[in-house]
Amino acid sequence: MFYSNSSGSDPLNMSKSDMLRGIITEKLSTAAREILAVVERTVTDYEKEASAFRQEIDRQRRQLELLQPQVKLRRGDVEAVERHRLMGNHPDDEDDDDEEDPVAVSKRIQEDLKDPDYETSSRLQVNC
Repeated sequence: MFYSNSSGSDPLNMSKSDMLRGIITEKLSTAAREILAVVERTVTDYEKEASAFRQEIDRQRRQLELLQPQVKLRRGDVEAVERHRLMGNHPDDEDDDDEEDPVAVSKRIQEDLKDPDYETSSRLQVNC
């Protein structure tokens, strides 16, 4: 698109500077449109790539959650385990290398929990 001077729209009556200004304006406008189109394509590609990364992260997070053990202890369970741990480490014990049977420890903890004097609030839970 060529710009014309105030004398009319006849390209023959345009000065050289007006013609040059028109050519430059047209070229700059075309270049700007091309640059914007490339930027839009690049942004679209980045958005697709970011979406794919988010999906992959979500997939890996779900896999990790499946692989991690889900252990939930109530506050009373934690206190009972701590009490048994402390009771089992008396200074007069000579056999520190022998570990107790986990089943026996679990049974003792369950017995403590059945004790009527031993109350826990169901609202207090510790997630591990």
